[in-house]
Amino acid sequence: MKVIAVAHKVPVVAVSKRGNICTISESIRNALLNTPLKTKASVLKSIMENVTLSQKKTESLKLVHQHLNQSLFRDLTDVVFVGIIPNLSVVASNEKEQRIIGKLRNEYAKKHIYPISERRLGDGLYKDFAEIRLRNVCFSTQWNDIEISVDEEKSFEDYVRMNKFFCSEILGLYEEGDIIWVVDHFLWLLPEMIREKIPGARVGTTLFLPFPGDDLFNCMNYSERLVRSLLASSYIEFQSKTSMVNFLRFGKMVYRGLRYTVDSSTIKFEGQETRYAVNRYMTSESVPTRITATKKCQEYLSRMRKKYKNKKVVVSVTHTTSSHTLLNVYKIIESFFRKYRKNVVFINVEIVEGEYNTEVKAEVGRIEEYISLVYGRHVFKRIFGIDDYKYYGLLQLADCGLVLMENCEVSLPVLDFILSRTGKCAPIFVTQNSRLCKGLNLVRVNPRDATAVAKKIKDALFAVEKHQKLVPNANAISECSAKGTWFEKFLRNMNEVKCKEHSKLTPCKDLSVIFERYKETKKRLFLFDYDGTACGNSEKSQRRCTHRVLLQLLMALSEKGQVVIVTGRDKHTIDKWIQDPVIEIYAEHGTLHRKNGVWENFTGDTRWRGPAEEIISFYVERSPGSLMESKETALCFHYRQCSKFIQEKQSAACRNSLYMLFKDFENLEVVEGKSVVEIRCSGKNKGDVVREIADEYDFVLCAGDDVTDESMFVECKDIDTRFSVLVGHRNTDAKFAVNDPASFLETLETMLKL
Repeated sequence: MKVIAVAHKVPVVAVSKRGNICTISESIRNALLNTPLKTKASVLKSIMENVTLSQKKTESLKLVHQHLNQSLFRDLTDVVFVGIIPNLSVVASNEKEQRIIGKLRNEYAKKHIYPISERRLGDGLYKDFAEIRLRNVCFSTQWNDIEISVDEEKSFEDYVRMNKFFCSEILGLYEEGDIIWVVDHFLWLLPEMIREKIPGARVGTTLFLPFPGDDLFNCMNYSERLVRSLLASSYIEFQSKTSMVNFLRFGKMVYRGLRYTVDSSTIKFEGQETRYAVNRYMTSESVPTRITATKKCQEYLSRMRKKYKNKKVVVSVTHTTSSHTLLNVYKIIESFFRKYRKNVVFINVEIVEGEYNTEVKAEVGRIEEYISLVYGRHVFKRIFGIDDYKYYGLLQLADCGLVLMENCEVSLPVLDFILSRTGKCAPIFVTQNSRLCKGLNLVRVNPRDATAVAKKIKDALFAVEKHQKLVPNANAISECSAKGTWFEKFLRNMNEVKCKEHSKLTPCKDLSVIFERYKETKKRLFLFDYDGTACGNSEKSQRRCTHRVLLQLLMALSEKGQVVIVTGRDKHTIDKWIQDPVIEIYAEHGTLHRKNGVWENFTGDTRWRGPAEEIISFYVERSPGSLMESKETALCFHYRQCSKFIQEKQSAACRNSLYMLFKDFENLEVVEGKSVVEIRCSGKNKGDVVREIADEYDFVLCAGDDVTDESMFVECKDIDTRFSVLVGHRNTDAKFAVNDPASFLETLETMLKL
């Protein structure tokens, strides 16, 4: 078994033997050639002052590993990377490129690289969709689109074609049992294409981009197709809970109805299951430590300390893909010197990653020229492309760090800033919308408010008390690293996904096998939902348990085995309906537990109730026929008696309002059931209950009618002693099905007669 990591670019780069800077210059040359004619003159003047352009391609080249400061995958060794080799088509002829690709493919088991020819991908219009449309929406920087002309239809067609090409290449490498790991937004259509070709493949997808709110993502063309493809993955992982909630909410908004259901760890969509989780990227401490300990790095650090003696040093890190970030940094620099004129040096390290925006770089060059004329060239330094030992040396040198990437969830520079420091770390500034781990104690600012940021930098550098409060928490990284790397967690989660075709079993309606097993056993467990399962859904839900026949049936059943009711009802209603303490109860969806007549509450803080009541009351007042139900650990918006139009519109609006307000509350979840939207404390779902108590029984019968019962059915699927029954008709994981609650009660009565 091998892990096939599929990315647009593999973590090696082709460079000419004349040096890496020369190769970078050739990439800039291509960007300049594609600059619009109307702005080319002003762009050329500014950029030509900062770079040297080579005149021709060369056959003398070598392949080197990507700089560690660029690679998210620097800790990985047992992975085969599939993608294009950056710069190879720039520095090599077509014939030379094909020879290199052929050789690496033959040695992929040793080199861990399975390259794809960039020339075969065509003119690269797919980059416009991936980098301009998709990336801008995910980072909420879609305002950049105003100044960029993109043919969205053609670029998406090319995006589809590129994904199909990658799919065909992977099929030549794939062997049964392999894990296919999609790690790039360039390839979000790949999971569905792989699934069509290999139904039983294990496909994992890691979203390194922040997933935006459903309202924003839905505004982008082809958004539904992208999410549909991602849902074909066996497992999806996110970098923050916010992104995870946004993704789940988008699915619920677009795929209304029973064909899309979500529980605590699984999405079920059109007959397939997709597990999901939050697994934050975390790099190893060993990489920065190893490099900063080298003689080369220490000598460079010594030279820089001597050069900037008696000066404070601010180091900012940007990427070529985040050109507007660099523009913001330079505005902050200008504002700082205009107001304070302190003895400070700003050094910007620009990591070569992605496309080179010549027009923005030209604007940066003009600001540089202005700063040098007014404040002198000694106050700032811009470094484009840098060796690892210099990079980590500068991070050690810094008295303050700026990493102002827009809305990012994964930031190598932030982690490197913290891990490269042998002593106390310097304050690190990030954008206020960044979804980086809050435990890192980073300084969050608005990068467009240059004056305010400049003041905070001044305070961080020269106010001792404030400086101490702003020091990042390196222990947060150490604690995460101690639990295992993020890749190890990814593999553990993937190994829990069984290699199977994504299809539902049609429930069997012949219950004779259940009766046979029941007769053979003595230690039995009966676990089922109440509303819609043990009794039907009537117009007046408070009258549902007045039937003495039903209560007598439960008591008779308790003599044959353990009876456990798992319901969304509140404990006061349950105590009124089912008074006998012999029957065990999990109420309010597992947040309350009654055993031997004693109730236990699994929840804590309830300060959320006030705001939640206001939201639900707002929609109840505007939805004739609806009502709010208050439970000890939950609040519900019931709309069963509303018109169809109100059911569709108001339920979605209420659900989205609750999501928006409480999406960052770890102990809360907003769920939608049959004609109800519920916000509740996170308790035990029905699957958790089965896992806890079912092992000690020889016969287990689980029954339910709602989508919330699916977690219980999943726990019964592969165990012969466990039988799951769906009450009703829909796609399900249950092994058996009956038509309605009356049929289920007949089944129980038949058992009692055996």
